[in-house]
Amino acid sequence: MSTKTMLSLMSTQQKNLANALWTAENFGGKPLPGQLKDTYPKRDYYELVLLIEHQRQWEEKQRYCQQAKNC
Repeated sequence: MSTKTMLSLMSTQQKNLANALWTAENFGGKPLPGQLKDTYPKRDYYELVLLIEHQRQWEEKQRYCQQAKNC
C-alpha cells in the first residue's frame, strides 16, 4: 500500500500519533545534523498506527458478537 493511501485512511489524530512516535524513536527531541541519515522511514509508523486501529476494531467486533451471540 502506498504512503499516500495510508495517509488517506488515517485520521488527524492517528497521523499525529505516528509522527510523534517517529520523532521520539528517531531523535528523542531535536535532530542533530548527522542523525538524518540514520532515521527510520515514517511509513513504518503509519503502518503501525493503522495496524493498532485495525486490531482495536477487530476486538470491538468480537466483543459485540460475544454479547449479541448473533455473529
